[in-house]
Amino acid sequence: MRHGQESRVGVAIIETGDSNLIRLDGAIEIGSATELKTALVRALHTGKDLGISVEAEADFDVTVFQVLWAAKREALVRGVAFKLTDPLPEPARSSLRDLGLDELLNPESLLPCAREEEHVAS
Repeated sequence: MRHGQESRVGVAIIETGDSNLIRLDGAIEIGSATELKTALVRALHTGKDLGISVEAEADFDVTVFQVLWAAKREALVRGVAFKLTDPLPEPARSSLRDLGLDELLNPESLLPCAREEEHVAS
């Protein structure tokens, strides 16, 4: 964060009839990861599809990426869609690739695994 810049942190859930949207804005770091996790758990427990909207100026640390990755895996287990609805800023995309969590960038990356599990269960 730049000197003199006010810290804005935002994690908001927008619920609709068939899906939930979580909007992330500002500096989302370890201190606000609990708020994000709580919002994700609440949204996933509804059984509705989940979208993550990231404002262009959002700034993440590694904890946030880990929480989002875990939420995507949980969505897969629950059989609900999980997707980023906005392109991540390039610094965030680069960090995900460096951390090996770039499957968050690909909305289809986990779906073949889910389809295989469905066939096994049949």
